[in-house]
Parts: sequence; C-alpha cells; structure tokens
Amino acid sequence: MYSACRAVSSGRSVVKVAHLAERLGVIGLCLIGLLVTGCARAEAPQEAARLLYEVDFSAHFQSAEGVADVAITVRQTSAVLRELKLRRSASMLAPIGAAWDSTEVDASNPDQLIWQVPKAGGELRFRITVDEKRGGAFDARLTDEWALGRLGDLFPPASVRTLKNARSVSRMRLTASEDDWSFETRYGPAADKVIELAGTRNFNRPTGWYTAGDIGVRRAVISGRRVAVAAPVASGYRRMDTLAFLQWTLPELFKVFPEPADRLLIVGAPASFWRGGLSGPNSLYVHEARPLISENGTSTLLHELVHVASGWIPAEGDDWLVEGLAEYYAIELLRRSGGATAKRMQRTLDTLAQWAKAENASLADPSTGANTAAAALMFAEIDAELSGRLDDVVASMPRGSVSREDLGRAIQQVLGKPSEVLSQYLRANR
Repeated sequence: MYSACRAVSSGRSVVKVAHLAERLGVIGLCLIGLLVTGCARAEAPQEAARLLYEVDFSAHFQSAEGVADVAITVRQTSAVLRELKLRRSASMLAPIGAAWDSTEVDASNPDQLIWQVPKAGGELRFRITVDEKRGGAFDARLTDEWALGRLGDLFPPASVRTLKNARSVSRMRLTASEDDWSFETRYGPAADKVIELAGTRNFNRPTGWYTAGDIGVRRAVISGRRVAVAAPVASGYRRMDTLAFLQWTLPELFKVFPEPADRLLIVGAPASFWRGGLSGPNSLYVHEARPLISENGTSTLLHELVHVASGWIPAEGDDWLVEGLAEYYAIELLRRSGGATAKRMQRTLDTLAQWAKAENASLADPSTGANTAAAALMFAEIDAELSGRLDDVVASMPRGSVSREDLGRAIQQVLGKPSEVLSQYLRANR
C-alpha cells in the first residue's frame, strides 16, 4: 500500500491512473479512487506534523538583581515559523546570545524587533526588569522574598509569519535563584515544572497575572471551576475572606457569563502597589486595601471578575460600554447572590447618580470614576426598558472587541426595536 500511495501521489499519477483505467474498467477505477482517498488520509497526519512547531517560554527570576532572564526557544523540523516580531519595552535590557545577530529593528515600527527564525529553530534570550509602576505605585515587583506581575510583561507581545495552517505547541517554565520559591499562575501552580499552554492559535504566549516566592494560596472548586486566591505572605491580603466571598458570588456570575476557562486566579497585591483592581486573561489583581464590598455598595473584585468572565475589549471610543456593564453587574450580582437587598441596590444606584451629576459625567473613553458611574446608571435604565432581560443582551454580544453598534444590535434583537434609552444617552454625549 505504501509504494502504491507513493506512485499515485507522485507527478506521474495522472498517466498511471489513465493506463490502469483502460485495463481495469469501472471496478478498477473505483478501487483506484479508494486507494487515492486512503493515501490522502494517510498523508494528512504527516502534513499536520510538518506544519507543527514548538515554542518554549522560560523565565528565571534573580531577586538579588531585580531581573528575570527570559528565553523564547523555537524547535521545528522545517521552516514553518519564518519570522517573529517582538515588541520592545523599556523594561527589556541587553539581549543575550548570538541569536540576536539575526534580528533587526522594524523600519516601520521602531518599538518592534524582527527575528528571522532559522529553519531548524533557535533561541532568543534577554533580560527584563520586573519592577513596573502605575501612577507612582507598583503594579509589578520583584523582591528578595516574592514577585508579582504579568506574564505578558515577561514574554512581550509578538506577531509571527508562518506557513499557512501552521500551529504551535507552547510550553512555559518558571524558576528562581531561590530553590524554595513557589509560583502561582492562571495555568495553575508552576514551581520549576513545564506547563503546556492550551490554545489553537499559531503562536501562544503566556499571559495573565502571576505571583511567586513566599506566597500563601487558598484553593476551591466553585461551579466546576478551579479557583486560587494567592498573595505574598508578607502582605495583608485576606485570602480566606476573598474565597468565602467568591463561594456565593461566582455561581451567579457564571450564570451570566458561562464561558470562562476552568481556572481562575485572584492575586492580592501588597500595600506598596497601585490601590485598585486590574483584570487579565483568566486572572485579576486587587489591592489588599480594597474591601470586598465598599461602603457605597460597589465591589472592585466583582467589577474585575466581570471583565475577566466577559472577555470584552472596547472598540475605540467605547470604553464606557465595558466599564459601565462591569460596574452595573458588580452591583446586580451582589443583589442576586444575597449580598444586598433590592432596596440596598437602589441606594447604591442613587449614590452613583449623585456622583455622576456632581461631576457632570458622560460616556467617556477612557472611563473611570463618575463617568463609569454614569454608564452603569444607563445600563440599569436599559435593563428596566428590557423588563429585566439585560442578561439576554449580554449573551448575544460577541466576545472580544465590542462596540456601541454591537450593543445596539443586541438590544434590538431582544427588545424588537431600537433602545430609546441608549439613543438618548448617545445623543446627549455627542
């Protein structure tokens, strides 16, 4: 069968088939057809294997120097991955190794480096400063005892040029100069072991929040999802309080947004960090000083969880859309889960209305503070216009990038006509 397959699949196959057809007739043609089909099926796995390449991401933390030594290693049997464009950042220090001789600065974008990947693969190694600041406070840091930051900062965004239909198998390994360090990521515990990164894209890099070193972790399975709450031991973050809060709020969240991955990581940030919350893929960051429920009835943690679960990215000019929905659902999910009565929720909305009016708030991009409060109030009015069917609107909206046009179409699909509330708000914010 193997030699026959080779003959049929060669450049001489048309001639051979013609001669065989004359000699064998209709039955012979049917047999040949089956043979050719069998050959195609036999070669399909070989073709898939040929278009597969491997990428290993590794980072070694050196706390004494405040840096991480990073490597991106490509393995391939043929030139499947041709080119990798890597974004440079201020935190990227001197490159290491000879592979950088095959890189160049992108003439159209000086912030990008272009690596012409060798046919058999290769390795890019470089050093990164872990510490990063936001508004004068840390949102990533490496100390002698612990580290906290984003995997996406260790392994910068990249675009690739590959053969058509190419796919990658990606892995990650995190280590430290201290042998006793623990690592917690959105992919699970990662202490000195290789973790495979799930995904079907042709280039998968590690993303999401991480914390490492002398850390405390509390775990639970909630609504079928493995949840971890982690923070440096030296911080004052209340891991058990957070886990208890999640036990009765996450089930309600997953009813509205049923598609998040099977793992979720909440990272608690110490006092020296930025005093807020930040979402990431299947993970989020929240400062130790942020209460689970604020005195005005809102919740930073639930707000960020809505961002994580929805997966929405605002289209240009429409940041108010994702921020307003996150704030509204943070309040609404408290009510649904029994954390607040309907009367308490109305008081919260009244407080937001006073804040928005006092600051003459609008639907803004970027949306923060009073502007987000105004957007949340708009969604409360839209929910009333829909007779409580905002969940149906959310369910029909696309994941990824969302715009005001997407919102309008989703509302019209549920309501049967355009939303007067949305139209009024948009007209007022022209």
